[in-house]
Amino acid sequence: METSNRAKQLKPYHGITIFILVLLMLIFVAAPIQEKLGIYGVAVTEVIILLLAVIPAILLKTGLREVFPIKKPAFRQIIGTLVIWIGSFLAVTLVTLITGYLFPDGLGKVSSALRGVFTSVPMGIAFLIIAVMPAVCEEALHRGIILASFNCLKNRWIKILCMGIIFGIFHLDPFRFLPTAILGMAITYIMIQTQNILLPIF
Repeated sequence: METSNRAKQLKPYHGITIFILVLLMLIFVAAPIQEKLGIYGVAVTEVIILLLAVIPAILLKTGLREVFPIKKPAFRQIIGTLVIWIGSFLAVTLVTLITGYLFPDGLGKVSSALRGVFTSVPMGIAFLIIAVMPAVCEEALHRGIILASFNCLKNRWIKILCMGIIFGIFHLDPFRFLPTAILGMAITYIMIQTQNILLPIF
């Protein structure tokens, strides 16, 4: 009970401050590292993101089990997560197609750059760095410490909207803002409904 009360002391300004620090890190630290190390720089970036999620949670004396709740998921929760993922995937695909039609040059450059990074290393390493590490590290940040800081907001839809906007801004790409914001809202809904960070990671 005591850890739960401590976790509830987090306020939106905590999450926003951490998010601003992450953005500054992405621009001034991660960008040069990724330019020098390529895809391995992406791995370093993900580790830094994880540290920026966990260290503030420790320093602010939050209940780590409340901020990063881990439980064995129920079968119906897994099915529900898959349904939401399929729905959000279709929505993101549609929005991406519309964005690509309206801004073919912008989205094309992003796709080419990402493809170049993905193919620069063996598939197993690329999968670990591009899929597994972001799922763990970025979810610890967004659906962990930042979402926990919005617990004082009673309206879950406001929380979902805020988290979607934050997730869209996080990717620092105006052409990917809307698709990633939609994805962020869907994943936040899963987290709020299940209170289990394993499902957003999944």
